Amino acid sequence: MTGSAQVGDALAVLAERLADTSDTTARTRELAAFYDVLVSTHGSFDQPPADLLDSIRRALSETDPAAWDALNTRPRTAYRLIVAGADQAAWDLLTEATRLVREGVERITPAYVHIDGARVFAWLPGFRDPRYGAPEECYELSEAVKLQVRVDDVSLTPDALSLAGTAYLSRNVSTSAGERITAVLHRDGVPDVVVEGARHRRPDQVSGTGTELTRRAWSGWSVSISLAALAAGSGRWRISLAIDHGELHRSTGLGGDATPLVRSIGRRTVRRRRTRWRIDTSGRQWSLVSRWQRIPLPFR
Repeated sequence: MTGSAQVGDALAVLAERLADTSDTTARTRELAAFYDVLVSTHGSFDQPPADLLDSIRRALSETDPAAWDALNTRPRTAYRLIVAGADQAAWDLLTEATRLVREGVERITPAYVHIDGARVFAWLPGFRDPRYGAPEECYELSEAVKLQVRVDDVSLTPDALSLAGTAYLSRNVSTSAGERITAVLHRDGVPDVVVEGARHRRPDQVSGTGTELTRRAWSGWSVSISLAALAAGSGRWRISLAIDHGELHRSTGLGGDATPLVRSIGRRTVRRRRTRWRIDTSGRQWSLVSRWQRIPLPFR
């Protein structure tokens, strides 16, 4: 079977399955499989097959973009370019992907990213290249960049809550020693408390070669929250962690990915003057809970 026939058959199956389901996860899975077919058959074509790309465009036009936006950076960008009619950029992206697969490094070679203020773009063929005229929005990853946080260590004393772990931005945004990392504690009715944290080297997060060798080298973090800095009285302080990478800001609730062991360690209760403090580790976002205790007057 020729590459064109193989892609045509796979496209017919894709169109049918996209029409048969409204489930975004299922559609994403089908689009990922079809992208693999495009990459594996790419070498069969001498130039971008206009008719085939038009057929792909028609199939995608009736699909919620959320289905391909959930894909990894290369297939996500390829589908966006095809929908936008930037066929040459999409085809050159597939050419690059085919080369990486042939060299056996496709899965360990992430797409480079370009950060422009608070926006993040995939640095792939056609990006801001006047030879293509491809819309830069096809390459944008800003809304897909999330903060990934894990708590590895927790300690609660009468003076402070100390936390440490790893934190990095997704979509291959590299960590750096210069990132600002903060813990934010929110309690209804009082101002948020923002505590500066610190970045640390994490050799255990280093792997691969090239950009992967250093991308998470500075993913370690720690923060110490003084209990004296928190408003007195009973209440619940929800804990979040935030990263400022230049103008790029991301935050997320803290504690969701902690191991059962770390959760159990964090359940200690301490007393500071008339207030008992404990960490509620039961949910996706941890809370520091305070309970003020009235001390009865002595009987006379």
